[in-house]
This record gives sequence, structure tokens and C-alpha cells, in this order.
Amino acid sequence: MKLNMVAYLAKSGNVIEDIVNTNANPIYHSIDVSNLNAHLYLKQSPSTPEWSNLFSGADIPPESFAQRTVKGLLILEVEDRYLAFTFGHGRSLLNKNCIERGFGLRVAMNLGDPRQLKSIDKSTLDKVALNTRSQSSKNTGVENFSFEFDHEIMKSITAIVDREDEELEIVSGKDSVAIYTEISFGTIGRLARRLIEAYRSDVYKENYPWAEYIMPETDPELKNILDSLLVTAINARQYDEFWMCAPELIDYTDFSGFRYSSRSNSPKYTELNLSSFIAGAGFRGDVSTSTMKSKKVYILNSEEMEIDSWSFFQCIGGELEYEGSKFILNDGVWYSVSDDFYLEVCSYFSQIPKSALTFPSYGGLKEGPYLRSICNNVDLVLLDQQWVRPRGVANNLEFCDLYSSCKAIIHVKKYGSSAVLNHLFAQAYQSIEMLVNSPEVIQQVNDHLIDTQVSLNFNGASQREHRIVLAIMHHRAGDLDIPFFAKVNLRHHCRKIRGMGFSVELSKIPIGGVVFNNELELKALLEEA
Repeated sequence: MKLNMVAYLAKSGNVIEDIVNTNANPIYHSIDVSNLNAHLYLKQSPSTPEWSNLFSGADIPPESFAQRTVKGLLILEVEDRYLAFTFGHGRSLLNKNCIERGFGLRVAMNLGDPRQLKSIDKSTLDKVALNTRSQSSKNTGVENFSFEFDHEIMKSITAIVDREDEELEIVSGKDSVAIYTEISFGTIGRLARRLIEAYRSDVYKENYPWAEYIMPETDPELKNILDSLLVTAINARQYDEFWMCAPELIDYTDFSGFRYSSRSNSPKYTELNLSSFIAGAGFRGDVSTSTMKSKKVYILNSEEMEIDSWSFFQCIGGELEYEGSKFILNDGVWYSVSDDFYLEVCSYFSQIPKSALTFPSYGGLKEGPYLRSICNNVDLVLLDQQWVRPRGVANNLEFCDLYSSCKAIIHVKKYGSSAVLNHLFAQAYQSIEMLVNSPEVIQQVNDHLIDTQVSLNFNGASQREHRIVLAIMHHRAGDLDIPFFAKVNLRHHCRKIRGMGFSVELSKIPIGGVVFNNELELKALLEEA
């Protein structure tokens, strides 16, 4: 008969007592399956369907709606590993901490025909992660799913199994694997061996070489270890590889600072800083994993009223190594990164040209006041908050923050998390798209420049003369560096911008040694110089 067989792989080193959820009190049955060490657990549970409440007013005996469900868990020892098949709601009989994460995805990639995919589940690396399922009306290859491996994470796939005969099998996998196949009691052992063999195969690396570049870490035990390593580093004041940054975009038109305590008389900060948070957040003794996730950063509006808050953990970014593997903490989520992918992305970032344009120190000013203070309407003009609207677009957009007489389209953002910087990179690509595809925007930009000595001119048929400059206001000393996921997204957008014929440059705007209370102070200093 044909059944959808669902299987999980237990972590190496687990024993039966680790795998079974004994709190569920299942009944053990001794069983022989294809000469394998086998353990069958069953549990019956009485239940009443929720829809039976519709008839609570009718004269129907309650037992007429009563039913019994049977949960099954079959554990087989195959080549020194335990494979667990679940039946019904048998997943509840399994200890979730014992599961080998990603087992099903690897099996599905190895068994499935890469030319006959039915669906792909994927997630973007942005703060507001877009979790999507792409389905095809007919079986097709991965290249037709618009999967961007440098910007998205593959979470699961469903595919037709690659077989030499005409037997139809469908495999789907994430942590567990589900395979729709012809099965009988006598062939369960053969299927178990086949799944273990598929898991140990490296065929998927040929068909999906990018599949393991970057994966969200879902193993609870490993995440606890990483949390503990982070806490140890913080308590040892090892701040080189960890930092604090805003996990969400801030409306700087209605912002006055941060507080590390809910008390209204506590100090206010214009920048998030790890050492100042540890000193000012009121920790009683060392930081712990629980206090790391309970302590908060409070956001104040222009009237110094608390309008939002984030957990301390959510604001920490960083990178660490554990047992030879690289892990990234980004917006409160741990990710594992392959060495090859990490080096490839960092190499790309290091080779992006540094802009010859120089910017004065921002001295703690917010973006808006800083931008207004450095513009002179001769060789550098302000386009921040100057709106344009491409034809067919419902909302207003910014073309860029600054535009120079040397044809540099400049986008400026205060340093923040990957999510904040990703917004900067997306804006840069959006400006190039408008320049090339929306000629009406060019006239709208020039309308904003009418009182300046600068104009925007573009001929799509001519050689590209404009360039993108990404300027990041950063309070940390040294060369410009950004979180790893920001580098991933920067590479993604750089490739698209360069593909349209434009160059991309980076610039760091330092905070400097002088703090300005307002834009007039900086403007006066620049005029004196």
C-alpha cells in the first residue's frame, strides 16, 4: 500500500531513553523488523472533536461524538543511528531535543530529482523575514523558482524521487522527512536503510552547492551553548566581537534617545553601546541568559516619552566560533555559517571601493540635522525628505539623501543592525531602478534642485557616469565594518546595481571628537574651515 512515511533521525550518541518522551507514558511493544533492533511505542487517547460543540443543545448522547486516537512511534537502530518513524500524532511521543535538525532537508535534496521540484519553502535574511512557499504548476528545476541563494535560506523542498523505474514517490523534508511510497511491514527496514544512506550522501552538494551556506540554528541545546558563550564574553568585557545596535528602523524625526532603565530620571543615550548598557542597566552581579533576555532598551520620542522597547538580547549583534564552526547573532537569532560562504562574503565586502568623497564628522547629530548642515547647494545638495513618485507607484519615495555635482548618488544611514543597513542598500538599488526605468522621476528630482547649482541628467543610451555612494555614520573607531548579514545583503544589492552598469562605493562618516548640540554648530565650523 502507498503511505506517507514520516521519519526523524536522533542525534548521534542518543539512547532509547533519550529519544522517547516518557512523560507521554506510551506503551512499549517488543517487535522484530527486518532483523533490526526495533522499539514500538503506542498510545491511545480519548478525544471529542471540537465541532461537536455545535450540537451541544441537541439531544444527542456525548458518547456519540467520542473517539479514540492512536499515536505510534517506531524506533529502528540502523548503522549505529536511531531512526524514528511517527504515525498519527506520534510526534508527541518523541523528545524534540534529540532530533537531528536538517535531516529531512538533506534526505529530500539527495533523493529528490532537482529537475522535478514541486515546491520550495524559503526565508529572506531581512529583519522582517519573508517566509514563502513557491509552488510550480508542473515539476521543474530549482532555477525556475527565483531562489536567490545569496539572500534567502532554503527551509524545505518537495520533489519527485529520482528513480530508475516508473514507481512514483514524492519526498519532502525539513527536520523530518516525509516520503510517499509503496510500503509494507516487510519493507520498513529497507526504507530505513535507504533514508540513512541518503542522509550520508553528498550528492546534494552538486545539485544545491549553496544549501548549507547559512542556516538558522534550531537545535535548542546548541542555542543554549551559544547563549552561554555570549554571556561569558559579555561578563569578561570581551566586546571586540559583539556590539549593540537598533534591531529596527528608527524614525529620527521623532526620536530623542535611548534609556537603559524604565525610570524617567535615568540617563539618556543617543547611541547604543554595549559597555554603557552593562554599566547603566542595573544588573545585580554578572549578566545571565535570563537577564540578557529580560533587560530592555527603551526608545524615547522627541518629547522624551517612551514609545517602544527592545530586549537587550535583541539588540546584540556579533560573531563567534564554537567547535570550529562560525555562528552569527543577528536580531536575536543564531545562524550557522559555512566557512567557504563566510570567507566569500567578507572578501567581496573588502573589495568594494572606498569613496574618494570625504564627509565631516557627525558629532552625535541625527541624520537629518547632519545632512542639512553639510549641504551648500553648489557641489553637494540635499534630497533627504524630498519626495518623488514613479508612475504607477502609490506612495512617495526618496531618490537619495545627497546628490553631488560629481554625479554621486549618496545614501546615508546611521550604523545599526543588519535590518537597518539592509534598508539603506535597498534604497540605493531603488534609486538606480528609478533613474533607469522612470524618466519622470528625473524631472521631479530637478524640480527639487531648482534653487541649486546642481542638476540631474541621465541618458540611458550613454555610458554610465553616475555612481552610488553608501555612507554610514559610525561611532566606532577604525575602518568601516558592518554585521555579517548586512554584508550578505550588500553583496546582493551591489551585484544588481553593477549589473545595471553602475559602480558602488563605501564611505564611513566618523563621530569625531567634538559633540554638536545642533546642526548650526557644525555648519558654523564648516563655514569657518
